[in-house]
Amino acid sequence: MKKSLLLFVCAVAIATTSQAQVRFGFKGGVNLSNLTGDVTGTKMKIGFNAGAIAKISVTDAFSIQPELLYSNQGTGVEEGDTEIKMHLNYINVPIMFQYNVSGFILETGPQVGILASAKAKADGESADIKEMFKGIDFSWGIGAGYQ
Repeated sequence: MKKSLLLFVCAVAIATTSQAQVRFGFKGGVNLSNLTGDVTGTKMKIGFNAGAIAKISVTDAFSIQPELLYSNQGTGVEEGDTEIKMHLNYINVPIMFQYNVSGFILETGPQVGILASAKAKADGESADIKEMFKGIDFSWGIGAGYQ
């Protein structure tokens, strides 16, 4: 069943892209990230993302945009008088479905993230904390822009 589904998805992708216009480019942006779960008192971390995109125009108003991004994420945690900053670096692969109208873009889609590194920093010291996190992160993205 999985092989049949994979073959179907590949066939649809090939048929769609054979009629579609494909454009390649670069993307960069700002991340606002935090951790949830068995942690309390966390602060949002401002990071960045950057990478390559392929925009596949299906119609004038609809596009599919697979991406390959490096993403800097994490959080800050206060323990007593010490602030611990967690820096998590991911390789993210989102597939964004876009609605385009008059240059404005609304997008949404699934994303798989692969944890590349995880470090905690406090009082000038740094420690590798990658083993504390899952190696794969599944998420859903939303966005807006102008082109």
